[in-house]
Parts: sequence; C-alpha cells; structure tokens
Amino acid sequence: MREQMAEAKRRTDLDAKRIMRIQQKAEKIQSNELKHIADYKAKCRAKEDSKTNAGNERRLILQTKKEEKARAEERQKEEGTRLKAVRARHVLAHEEKQLDWLQAH
Repeated sequence: MREQMAEAKRRTDLDAKRIMRIQQKAEKIQSNELKHIADYKAKCRAKEDSKTNAGNERRLILQTKKEEKARAEERQKEEGTRLKAVRARHVLAHEEKQLDWLQAH
C-alpha cells in the first residue's frame, strides 16, 4: 500500500513537473511571438516614419527652390527697374546737353 501511494505520489509529481514545463514552454513561445510582433510593428512604424520624413523633406526642398526662384525673379525685376531708371536719367541728361548745345549754337 505504501509503495502504491509512493508510486502515485511520484507520478503526480512527475505529471505536475511535466505540466509546469509545458506551461513554461508555452509562455516562452508566447513571449517570443509577442516580441516578434512588437519588433515587426516597430519596423513597420519606422518604415512609415521614414517615408513620411522623406516626403516632408522633398516638399521642403521644392518649397525652398520655389521661394528662391521667386526671390531671384524679384531681384531681377528690381534690377531691371533700377537700370531703366539709370538709363532714363542718362538719356535725359544727354538730351539736355544736346538741347543746351543746340541753343548755344
């Protein structure tokens, strides 16, 4: 009777250990799967962020180029206006000299 009880106890202990190992293994597998899922989500998020950043950078570059072009056109326009004014003054001065010369002779 004692031997049977000892054997039953030994078997229940072995079964408990086996169940415990199975549960630990399942928990380890689940934690590894969750870790892989989290890593994959982080990788996808990083990929999306890099796409967004690249798009933003492209838009910023295009906007900067557009602004530089507009400033260059404005400078050229101002320079043209200034040159026209200078030419007009020189032409006016030249015409006045001619009139003075003609009046004098």
